[in-house]
Amino acid sequence: MKFASYLESFQSLNALVLGDLMLDEYVFGKVTRISQEAPVMVVQQTSTRSVPGGAANVASNMVALGAKTKIIGVLGTDESGEKLAGHLEAWGIDRANLVRDPSRPTTRKTRVVANHHHQVLRIDQEDEKLIEGEVEELVLQRALAEIDSVDIVLISDYQKGAVTPHIIREIVRVGREKGVPVVANPNQRVCLIIEALHWFR
Repeated sequence: MKFASYLESFQSLNALVLGDLMLDEYVFGKVTRISQEAPVMVVQQTSTRSVPGGAANVASNMVALGAKTKIIGVLGTDESGEKLAGHLEAWGIDRANLVRDPSRPTTRKTRVVANHHHQVLRIDQEDEKLIEGEVEELVLQRALAEIDSVDIVLISDYQKGAVTPHIIREIVRVGREKGVPVVANPNQRVCLIIEALHWFR
C-alpha cells in the first residue's frame, strides 16, 4: 500500500485508545547564573506550555491522522486532570469515558527547558500502583461498551497503573470474539499477557 493510501485509510477508522493518561508540561526559560544556594543553574522562566502525554498523546496523534478516536483512562480530581481533559476536547476527543479517581493524582511530567532546547530537570507527579476495585471495573466496563463501535483498540501502557492484567485479558478476549484487533505499544508486561492469551486460546 502506498503511503498516501495508507494515510487515507485513517479517514474511515474508528479507534479506541485505552491506557495511561498524562499531562506533559514544559517550563521554558533562560539560564542567568549559578545559584548561590547549590551548584545548580538558575532558570529565569519565560513561558509555559502543556500538551497531552502518554495514551492521551496517542489519541491526539490518531485524530491528527484523521481517525475518529475515543479514549478511556484514569485522571485524578485535580487541576491537571481538568487541564488534560480540556486538551483532549480541543482535539475533538470526548471526555465522557475519562474515569476520575480521587485517591490518585493525574500523572503529570514537568520539564524545565533552558535556552530553547536544553532540558535541565524533569519532575514527575504520579502514582504507579495498579487501579483496583470500582475504578478498575469502571474502566473495563466502559472499554467493553465501546468495542462494538470501533475498528481497533490500542492499549497504551506506560506502567502508571491504568492498564491491569485483568483489563488486558478481558479486552483481548472480547476483541477476539467480536473480530476487533487489539494492539499494544511494546511494553513487556502487556505483550507477554497478549502473547500468552494467543498461545492458550
